[in-house]
Amino acid sequence: MTRHRRVAFTLIELLVVIAIVALLAAILLPTLSRVRRQAKAVACQSNLRQSGLYFAAYAAENDGRLPDFIYPGSMELLRLLAGPSLERKDMVLCPVASRPKVVWEQGYGTGDTFSAWYYAPPPRPCEPNLYVSSYGVNAYPGVGFDPRPVRPEGFGEPLTSRQTRPATIPVYLDCITDTIVGNHPEVGPPPYEGCKGRGTELWHSCINRHEGWVNCLFYDWAARKVGLKELWTLKWHNDFDTANPWTARGGARPEDWPKWMRGFKDY
Repeated sequence: MTRHRRVAFTLIELLVVIAIVALLAAILLPTLSRVRRQAKAVACQSNLRQSGLYFAAYAAENDGRLPDFIYPGSMELLRLLAGPSLERKDMVLCPVASRPKVVWEQGYGTGDTFSAWYYAPPPRPCEPNLYVSSYGVNAYPGVGFDPRPVRPEGFGEPLTSRQTRPATIPVYLDCITDTIVGNHPEVGPPPYEGCKGRGTELWHSCINRHEGWVNCLFYDWAARKVGLKELWTLKWHNDFDTANPWTARGGARPEDWPKWMRGFKDY
């Protein structure tokens, strides 16, 4: 009678298998993580493209005009994009920054690189999903269509959808607040990542949300990624100097930027 020999892993063989699995995991996990981040960035751009359809439809029905982006108009704009019952709330949330960190019962809170901003107006109790978004609008286009005869002090010449270079005019983009105002470019970038100082509101979108980029919808209704340093080259309003000291045309050098931004692409 033939006896079958029992087959089993030896300790050495088991350790070799574990080592191979660990090596493969170490190789594949960074790749999977990178693919996941890229997928979220693509989904973010898709949100902006869909929002562009609503902007374009509104402009078509209002002689090329856009809604008033100045508060509280920006809240109504959010309702326009997310729907009256927030049925499209995912469209106003970047997958990388889809939730606020902390929500008070009432009030407003800014976001950061990986969290959304929120607004919980009185007299309602805490409702995190009432006004929550990862994006902000360029206030200047809306100012031009404000029915008030005098624009708020400090605002430059307004923009319209009939600009000769609409692809250079930002409308809606990754942001830590509901509205971004492109004033005082000479102040420059934030000294460190996450700084929320009031030097210039370009800081509100100068966030490393997509590995050196943010996503932006432009006045030609196309969405694309924008380098953080590129923010200083966009046409935020008609008076905005696109050759300001923080651009290559204005003489900016890589070493002039804060340390956390020096590795990003120059423009």
